[in-house]
Amino acid sequence: MSEGVGASRVPGRPGGGRAAVAVPPALLALLLGAWATGRPALWTDEFVTIDLARRPVARIWATLGGVDAVHGLYYLLMHVWVQVAGTSATAVRLPSVLGVAAAAAGTALLGRALAGRAAGLAAGIAYALIPVTGQYALEARSYALVSAAAVLATLALVRALGRRPRFAPYALYAAAVALLGALHLFALLLVPAHLVTVLALRPGRRAVLAWTAAAAAAGAALAPLVWTAAGQQGAVSWIPPADARHLWLAVLGITGSLAATVLLAALCVWGLARSGAPRLAAVAVPWLAVPPVALLALSQAEPFFVARYVLFCVPALALLLGAGAVARPRPVAVPVAAALLVLAAAAQPGLRRSDAKWHDFTPVVRALAAGARPGDAFVVAPAVVRGLAAAHPAAFTGLVDAALAVPAADRDALYAREVGPRELARRLRGAPRVWLIRRVDSGRGAAAVLRARLAALRRAGFTERAGSWRGKRTRLLLYVRPGSAARPPAR
Repeated sequence: MSEGVGASRVPGRPGGGRAAVAVPPALLALLLGAWATGRPALWTDEFVTIDLARRPVARIWATLGGVDAVHGLYYLLMHVWVQVAGTSATAVRLPSVLGVAAAAAGTALLGRALAGRAAGLAAGIAYALIPVTGQYALEARSYALVSAAAVLATLALVRALGRRPRFAPYALYAAAVALLGALHLFALLLVPAHLVTVLALRPGRRAVLAWTAAAAAAGAALAPLVWTAAGQQGAVSWIPPADARHLWLAVLGITGSLAATVLLAALCVWGLARSGAPRLAAVAVPWLAVPPVALLALSQAEPFFVARYVLFCVPALALLLGAGAVARPRPVAVPVAAALLVLAAAAQPGLRRSDAKWHDFTPVVRALAAGARPGDAFVVAPAVVRGLAAAHPAAFTGLVDAALAVPAADRDALYAREVGPRELARRLRGAPRVWLIRRVDSGRGAAAVLRARLAALRRAGFTERAGSWRGKRTRLLLYVRPGSAARPPAR
């Protein structure tokens, strides 16, 4: 097949009209992203993003040498962004909204190239509406941008394989893969999926060699990052051992429910069986299956499996959905697609609740803003909760961080260094009141930190709890000395 896999055109595929296919899904994604972008409460991972992004570039670089190098490019991009846009919840999430819009447009173009205009348009719209896409559009982390980079790399691969092997298309592919890995190293699991695609499409020996050289060039460019990240495995020590159950939970996290999972699977199978687009299957099926299965296999030796690490596979699901939605006979495909559309629409409001994220600190922030007094002390458990003060500085005005020894930025780390129990108790003795802000965790480490905090409070003479406020997996408690007057804020 010396002319490349694109030499045989899909029947009825238009030669133009890219904008007509790409723009509607992108606009839909932007519209959904603009809907209550800042309403869900920032959670602890987003606190880390804000803290890192606010540091000088030299400090960010120094931090990455010791921890979280896999997110380094994202932190540097966010540093530039927050200089212009600020650090409100809406501002720090806008890059993710734009990433989802770009991924939706790219998915539509991929579907158009592989199965025709209608399938491409349906795929782009499906990607914009899949609930997990909206979840990470409204999150100040790298995963939406990673998905956009995965779409770009796959689009570059399809374009390169669709013509005679030349330097420029494969150079673009190498650059896209390097960008993908720089945004998140685990996303490089897309490369073995691309290998399966290349072998399935059989583009010819020269094309296979060109793809191999491009993938190797991307790997060489990423070698320093890989070397640095390999020494930072402690950053993922919190990940539990993985099994097939984790893969199933990841599937449910994408679809939202068992009913949606069944309908999605049915429409995907229908698309594979009836769309008449073997090239789409050769691209989408390995992309959807290989990375999560490979990550699960790697996790048997060292736990690495987290569902969001394979979020970049969702565009492949959208491609299959797009093919199924337009496959004939339409009386079979249309009702299933309509049911999925209803389920996706019903899920959208829930993604925009204040407690939509893993944690909801909204009641904590409100109570502090209403009832904290200058000179009050606060302590956090665990240390990552301290990022709440950076995300909501107004609520912490005049409060004393009793456990702080060295700020995280000053020690080029993700978290601050804290004083020991004795020193903490000594500091607390001079405070009129103490606010304990905690994240509700089930881990042993978090429980040990909480016990130490409570022991320091008792040692300093704070034995009476004057108030308690609850959010999703968060708690705020106000401690005063026995016999002192304390009027807690309204709940």
